[in-house]
Amino acid sequence: LMTLVGHSKPVDSVLFDGAECKHLAAGSRSGTLRRWNLASGKVCNIFAEHRASVGCIAFHTDTNVVSTGSRDTNIKLWDVRKRSSVMTLKGHNAPITVLKHSPDGAWALTGDESGILKIWDLQQQKTLHEWNLASGITSVAFHPMDMDMAVSTELKKVRFFDLQTFNEISQTTTNSTRVHKIAFHKDGKALLSASSDGLKSWGWHPKATLYDFVDTQWKSVKDMAMSDSGILYSVSVAKNVVTTTAVKLYKLKPFGTSATTTPTVAAPKPAAATPPKKATAAVAVAVAPQPRSIADRTSINGVQKTLETRKEQADSKASTLSRDAMASNIIPQKREKPIDLSMSAFLPQKKHFDPKKVRDELSKDSVKFTAILAQRKMKIKVLRTFWCKGDIRAAVESLVKMNDRSVAADFLKHTQQQFKPILTLDICKDLLPTLGNLIRTRFEDYIATALAYMLMVLKSFSRVIKNTLSVKSNKGVVNPQFEDRRERCQACKKLLQSTVSDLRILAKKGGR
Repeated sequence: LMTLVGHSKPVDSVLFDGAECKHLAAGSRSGTLRRWNLASGKVCNIFAEHRASVGCIAFHTDTNVVSTGSRDTNIKLWDVRKRSSVMTLKGHNAPITVLKHSPDGAWALTGDESGILKIWDLQQQKTLHEWNLASGITSVAFHPMDMDMAVSTELKKVRFFDLQTFNEISQTTTNSTRVHKIAFHKDGKALLSASSDGLKSWGWHPKATLYDFVDTQWKSVKDMAMSDSGILYSVSVAKNVVTTTAVKLYKLKPFGTSATTTPTVAAPKPAAATPPKKATAAVAVAVAPQPRSIADRTSINGVQKTLETRKEQADSKASTLSRDAMASNIIPQKREKPIDLSMSAFLPQKKHFDPKKVRDELSKDSVKFTAILAQRKMKIKVLRTFWCKGDIRAAVESLVKMNDRSVAADFLKHTQQQFKPILTLDICKDLLPTLGNLIRTRFEDYIATALAYMLMVLKSFSRVIKNTLSVKSNKGVVNPQFEDRRERCQACKKLLQSTVSDLRILAKKGGR
């Protein structure tokens, strides 16, 4: 527990800088923003250009930039290295209530008490689009992978918008109480909304659908975050009592079984109910340990030999594939003519056909195809942002959550050489499921990329995995560092073993 002191007036907004929680920023009613280093407890930056209370804070994907929204109707972006503001966005006529950056950092979303919602292009410093929702904005959220966003208002509804067309997709039914906080699940399957009556999970395409509901018995939810183990942690406030709540999301639809009959809320931990005191400027910070999952033990005998054999065959096969070899259902990377595709199926059967009709027929899916390419570009930009910052672990985690084989193949193919010196057991554990999915595709380019990475993993860590798992645990002495390493080795081993059957099938199709 830590107490950070420095503000002279009550604090209205607090935010950590990310999952690592190295810094904390807090805005006060004086219009001042302070940023602390949590390791030392010292103030790193003080920004005091707002003329009214700082009501919301957002950290940009570039961790050296922090944004603030104020009751003076302005939004400011601050550079923590230059210790000054680098941008001021003006356009609202009411106090700012919400502020959020897009996953790639190119846009900012702001909302105010009057119901005006704006999306900004930060590079050009101008408004891309504006909505009038006729009611105060309480929370906003960007989809982690798609061009969608969600907004909750004082009208007790959540509304969904397409960021390519800026049109509304759908909206939820009216809640019985005000929606305090919304957030998309990390895998993008559903939106979670927190109101005083409980937690709800929603779908939004093609219309808003309520998946599940949990009676959490919380009050005003101020913030919530999801762990890698599938647990939602929230902080709610009721008068002078602060309550933390944990909800097991893997028991909710669409993530798992229904939670409406059996509550999945961990026992809340309210703070001690002390008599109300005069508002102070102190900020209390507590960090809770994250749960860890343990993988089962399996064997990796024979994986490296099978993988090397398959890699040699894939390399030699790239230049010798024929029509007879296509019985393997693997589409070669280099080809001059369509495979098993008759162009007559796409053309009118009449001898004299209208060229305009042919063009219309061939281009009828162009809008859908363009949308797919736009989504793929968006995902690549997200990965590029993490990669350029040097956050390789975050890039790999995002790649796994996207679950897009085409994006995975493009990203891994062009970063293979850079991965060699930075590969770790943790990265291997996260990356191996994606490599397994690429091996099961019909595209030779995808398969060759996955095989190259799996060989890299085996050459770097096969001996480490075998030696670590061969050491017997000492029942009398527990070495946490060794047990953690053993756990990661077990996870990698199990994932490698799961690919053996696929490699053998590929080997047989290749002619063995």
